[in-house]
Amino acid sequence: MFNKIKSIIMNKQNFMAKEWVGKALAYVQTLGRVTIVILAMFCGFIAGKMHYDYQNRMSNANIQKTSKLSETSVAINERGELMMINRNTGVYTLYQDSVGQMIFGLYAAKIYYGQNNASK
Repeated sequence: MFNKIKSIIMNKQNFMAKEWVGKALAYVQTLGRVTIVILAMFCGFIAGKMHYDYQNRMSNANIQKTSKLSETSVAINERGELMMINRNTGVYTLYQDSVGQMIFGLYAAKIYYGQNNASK
């Protein structure tokens, strides 16, 4: 008789434990889904904030100095670096070779296409 009562109590406890574990798993799954949604919203907010800051930084960038062509000479040195020389003071500024090559290519194309269009 005692064993029968003991087995009934144990079965009831096992059933309650299984029920509790099932509820806990359902809660954890729901919590995981909510966490994923909140994390996605947070990542979207951060990406939007970075984009907004980047746009403001780019739109607020000022040109530091402009020089007139009558005041400036442009040259390319032997290493391919662009030299901008102030004709009045003789002070020059060096730029990387990639900048020099790009500007030189644009300038050469302007002259080449200007001559071809003028001859037509």
